[in-house]
Amino acid sequence: MKHRIGDRYEFDRAADIIGRGGMGTVYKGIDTTNGQAVAIKQLKPDIIEDNPDFVERFNREAEALRRLNHPNIVAALDTIIDDNAYFLVMEYVGGGSLWDEMQNTKPMSIARVLQIALDLSDALTRAHRLKIIHRDLKPANILIAEDGTPRLTDFGVAQIQDKTRVTRTGTMVGTLAYLAPEALNGEPTDERADIWAFGIMLYEMLAGRSPFPEDNTTALITAILTRPIPKLNELRPDIPPALANLVEQMLIKEPEDRIDSIRKVGSELEDIIRRSDSKTDIPSDVRRKIVVEHSTRFDTPTPSAIDISKPVSSSSMTKPQMSMVKTDTGEEYLLVSKNMATRVWVIIGLLLIIAAGVITVIATRPSAEPTSDVVINTPPNDNQPQATSDNQPNQPPQALMTAPIGDLDYPILILPGISPETLNSPLQRTIYTDLVTVLEENIHRSPIRIFADAPPPANQRETSGPPTIEDLARLGNNARALLMVRPVQRQDGLYANIELVDTSRLTYNHFERAVISRLISIEVLVERPADLAPYLTSALLILYSADGNLFEFMRTLTILADLPPATGQILSTGISKPVYDYFLLFNTNEDNAMLSINNAINRDGGNPLLFTYRGLLHIRKLANESANSDLLTAKRLGPDEWAFPLYITTGLANSVGLSVTIDTIDTIVAMRPDDWFAHFARAHFAYLDNDLATTRIYLDMALEKSPPTNLPYFLISLVALREGNLTDSRAILYDMLRRYPNPMMSYRVLYITMGEAVTQSSMIYGTYANLLIGQYERVIETSDVLLNSAPPPGVALPYLYVSDVLMIRGLAQCSLGRYDDALQTFSQGLLVNRDNAMLHLLRADILLTNGKDASADIEAAMGLSDEMDAYVAQLTESTQDEPCGTFFDAVIAES
Repeated sequence: MKHRIGDRYEFDRAADIIGRGGMGTVYKGIDTTNGQAVAIKQLKPDIIEDNPDFVERFNREAEALRRLNHPNIVAALDTIIDDNAYFLVMEYVGGGSLWDEMQNTKPMSIARVLQIALDLSDALTRAHRLKIIHRDLKPANILIAEDGTPRLTDFGVAQIQDKTRVTRTGTMVGTLAYLAPEALNGEPTDERADIWAFGIMLYEMLAGRSPFPEDNTTALITAILTRPIPKLNELRPDIPPALANLVEQMLIKEPEDRIDSIRKVGSELEDIIRRSDSKTDIPSDVRRKIVVEHSTRFDTPTPSAIDISKPVSSSSMTKPQMSMVKTDTGEEYLLVSKNMATRVWVIIGLLLIIAAGVITVIATRPSAEPTSDVVINTPPNDNQPQATSDNQPNQPPQALMTAPIGDLDYPILILPGISPETLNSPLQRTIYTDLVTVLEENIHRSPIRIFADAPPPANQRETSGPPTIEDLARLGNNARALLMVRPVQRQDGLYANIELVDTSRLTYNHFERAVISRLISIEVLVERPADLAPYLTSALLILYSADGNLFEFMRTLTILADLPPATGQILSTGISKPVYDYFLLFNTNEDNAMLSINNAINRDGGNPLLFTYRGLLHIRKLANESANSDLLTAKRLGPDEWAFPLYITTGLANSVGLSVTIDTIDTIVAMRPDDWFAHFARAHFAYLDNDLATTRIYLDMALEKSPPTNLPYFLISLVALREGNLTDSRAILYDMLRRYPNPMMSYRVLYITMGEAVTQSSMIYGTYANLLIGQYERVIETSDVLLNSAPPPGVALPYLYVSDVLMIRGLAQCSLGRYDDALQTFSQGLLVNRDNAMLHLLRADILLTNGKDASADIEAAMGLSDEMDAYVAQLTESTQDEPCGTFFDAVIAES
């Protein structure tokens, strides 16, 4: 029987099981929206009941996977809580696990081991760089994709540096056969524990057996703590000596003497592959493929300073407690006490062995000194430019990308820091990682996509000389980047050139490239890569305005307002500097922003984009005539099909006295037929004209375009209420709150753009949002301002708008128990619009509760819809103490 979660994913609890572990069960499911297979991990209910900490571990796994974004780490797609059951939805990897492959092939070929090891080293380098320690590395947690590449999974017990520890004091979680000695000794663990577990896996793959083949728990613990590792070369002579030496370095028992960076492990593996010859079993084509695909992965050093929480000491010397859980693969998942010191563990282990009659001479620990022929690369300094030795002129680069880039995304290309043909320099990777965090992960439903790539070498390009725009546009699997960053690290900071790349993603742009490029191209000096975010966001604002995309322009202004203040220094002296200054000051200092945009217009008075920017600032300052003049100038100077100045006039400026006609809005719709916001603007004004049929037509067209905001949902739910379709209104609001958990997001976008001059007819959405989230006093305050203030000269508030505001205000008063005030408010609304059946219904509710005659209101409320008639009948047949205060709760009960 199919089980459905999140109204999207389906699986069969009996037939679709693909794995079981200590924490949960994994099912193969289907994403019903696209038909793709997914893996669905459910946390075991009994574990939640017995140990609520495992819920935090479950959430931690999802957070870790979302942070990592690596091709060799299983991607997290969704987290769902359904009827107190916890689900993590991940990409489905259909080739089984490394454990399966190891059972079928003993020992594995050296070439195969190196391929897997190199990918896993890269994945762990990414994790350790983000201060995430896996802590449960084992073959069962390495999935194999259909193309043979490994995927690291199961971060349920991962240690994330900036999070509170969830392991209870005095306990440690891990899998016994792969636990490092320091973990068994109850000592703090860091990334070197992952290196130990990785070394055990490499040993098993190469030797076809474990270095510690003991078959009982006590003997295994003792072996890990005290016995030397059997020599790999003695078990398998064809193993390259450098590879055997590397595994030995990973399995040194003292963590201080163990190889201390997974990046170093990866670098050593690359050197082993490059130095391999025909005497090994690495075919030349495989060797070439490995070197090409993984070139320079490990140039970015893993930070050595890891903040490890100290274990709580205990004065008691109680016997260690161990709880064992067995997985389907037969591995033991161990819960071990941490209160015992190293010597206690060894003594207890020896006593148990003696008691069992298995007396063994404990061998001396192997020397901690590295073997002489093992070369450990020194990590490069991120703060210094890297030499161009990374450049592989005959190797095609592979872009660093968080996810495939869609048609509606806005990609930004990060080039390398020294040679434009060198991919994955430390500087490039650092900028990529930091900007992904700031502009993708930290922004809800962000359309911005960061990727890092490098153009092909000169001898592989179609034209000689520097890379062309066409060369750059083809990077990132033909991502067609809008912007690019060319960085250079110097002693005094990071110098970055931000430049225009390709405008083909701007569907409605009619400006010449040179006009846009002149405003965008800057050089900026910043202290950290993340400090580039405000400047890249400002560049996107220029692109959106050229494309006439008003909503993305407003949303990006909101993103800019949420970013930390710009701290860099703009080094350019051209027209771009005052334009960037204008955007960076827009929400913090209107006067200085005005000085900057005036400076830009004085330099380039024929650029229509600049007049729209100044027009927006005039609107914020309520300078009606100046705003109108600038928008008209922009329209005259700009391309004929450029909708941006018209958009500002209709979408934002009608409340400050600018002329708005339906014909103007229809012109915008004709200019931008694929723009959901154009259709919404048309629906908005149709609603204010009381044309519900036209409102629905344009709202349906807007919703077909998958708007990235909740704005259309507010309006269509109001239409449903006006039509008496209570169930439809409830379903719309439920869907809106599911898609967009913050009801205030749309109003905030409008407010950030307009400030105190936000259009009065748009305030209804903010008032409605406050009602949804229970901010009733805020609803009353906002409606007081709207209803008691005189509109701007020449502007009359639409009667329909006023009646809706009064309805929302009255519902807020009902929710606060102010029924007399609500009765007066509903009566005021009916003076404005006698045909509003909902106002009649709400007023009748209060009158009936107070024992007064409501026959006139009941008659006026009847006949709108069968659902309304049933609701009215219910009112007349029942008595209640809280009239109308529960009405809106009934509408959004499922939300």
